[in-house]
Amino acid sequence: LDSEVLFIDYCEVISTIVAFTRDGFIFHLTKGSAEGRCAERVKVKLGGKSDDYRMQLNDGMLVMSYGAREVRIWDLVREENGTLALEANKGFVVDEETINVVTVNGKRGVITAATSRNNIAEWKRRRQDAHIETAWQLSPCTHLDSPISLIRWSPVLSTCAVITDDTLVLFGENNASVKMRGKVAAIQTSSNSFTLLNAATGVSQDLKLTIPSARGISLGEKQLVVWSDDTGTLRQEISLPKSEGDPEMLEINKNWMAVATTNGFIRIYNLNSRDAQQEHNSKYVVENLKNFYKFHTIKINQTGNKVAVTYLEDVSTVAELLLVFDAETDSISSFSFDKGMTDTQEYEAQAELAHTSHGRPVTAAARKM
Repeated sequence: LDSEVLFIDYCEVISTIVAFTRDGFIFHLTKGSAEGRCAERVKVKLGGKSDDYRMQLNDGMLVMSYGAREVRIWDLVREENGTLALEANKGFVVDEETINVVTVNGKRGVITAATSRNNIAEWKRRRQDAHIETAWQLSPCTHLDSPISLIRWSPVLSTCAVITDDTLVLFGENNASVKMRGKVAAIQTSSNSFTLLNAATGVSQDLKLTIPSARGISLGEKQLVVWSDDTGTLRQEISLPKSEGDPEMLEINKNWMAVATTNGFIRIYNLNSRDAQQEHNSKYVVENLKNFYKFHTIKINQTGNKVAVTYLEDVSTVAELLLVFDAETDSISSFSFDKGMTDTQEYEAQAELAHTSHGRPVTAAARKM
């Protein structure tokens, strides 16, 4: 791509990467013919300032706010798009009010947005209406006392989390249990399901425990403590060595959990048995990086043997490298978005160039980055 990527996500329903760049283009990218390359399927220029756009993709539904009186909605599966506007008869001041952030729960058919006047706008899908713009009905507005910075729907039940300047507000189910410690909230969403939410960054992680019916939760400095009436005892507490730092991010995929720490370590746990078991040795994945501030995102594959991470070089700069930890070989590989190639491809290109220039291949030592 020719410009900085401001938003990127993967739509599993149609196996497509959706990216939005600083120059205002939105791309749909599919698997290309060459390994590690993408093929451009759709390229569309969006109006307005790219910095004003806020996007979310869920279950094939892409929603966008851009500081206007409406939100854009794009059904990637049906290849339809349109806009949803605020309405005065629902309590909104349409001549003065703009939409700042938006979220969508595609499976439940709900789009929720926050406005400049601290109002919540919610559209619900009417399934009998096939047209994309008339299929969504706006509900009366809900007002909050503080400016809203982030809003997200739970992926597991009808609960929406709204983060304001000073509070975390949940809309939806009344029986959700919430505990907060510092900027982290633990939300019990069912008898044995939980969501950890960082109120500062908006990053959330879902956990499902083997406890059949949890009755209470508590957040420690490094642990989520869960108990039930049946046992009255703590089922499991996972502690990390002081040298690895505090757990900063979690990712669960099937029966595997990846943990990233504040000191640059990655841990992998097998959740298949009653207690979570560490499957491989901890890996210090940032050893050869020049600048590392903290991890930015983390993903683990379904077989639990590879973890991909991005990271911040300083407080606000996302590094251009994607790091991949292969637990079976205990190795770290990388992909450079600036160069458009992996570290292996870069080494092979340099080796070929050196062979052409000097008549002999370079040594393996040149592979070290």
